[in-house]
Amino acid sequence: MLKPSARFSDVVIRALRYWPNKVSTSDRIITIVGNEVRIRFPTLSQAEDQADPQLLSENDEFGHLLNWTLYTILHKIAQMQEAVFPQMVYHGYLRHAFEESLKDDMYQTIAKEYWESNSRHP
Repeated sequence: MLKPSARFSDVVIRALRYWPNKVSTSDRIITIVGNEVRIRFPTLSQAEDQADPQLLSENDEFGHLLNWTLYTILHKIAQMQEAVFPQMVYHGYLRHAFEESLKDDMYQTIAKEYWESNSRHP
């Protein structure tokens, strides 16, 4: 099996193909723990949980990281809307968040390949 491409545009295409076009966030669950407000979105979590195994089964570490990055962005958007649209997330913002994640030591093995494939350096 060929290793998945590290080009950002390719990673986005691969990750988004496992997400639905629209995810309802009207099922939000708000809990208060001490002074902290926690908001969960079961349907959004389920969508992320369904996409991730697909990417991992393809040994797509870039897709796996982008999937999590997309989920965190959608979670922020969901706090203000009754539905989110994964394909509508601004790719510039998604790319910035993804590249920030690559700076974490945990991802240093794939970061080098990503930067070489994208001719962009932090």
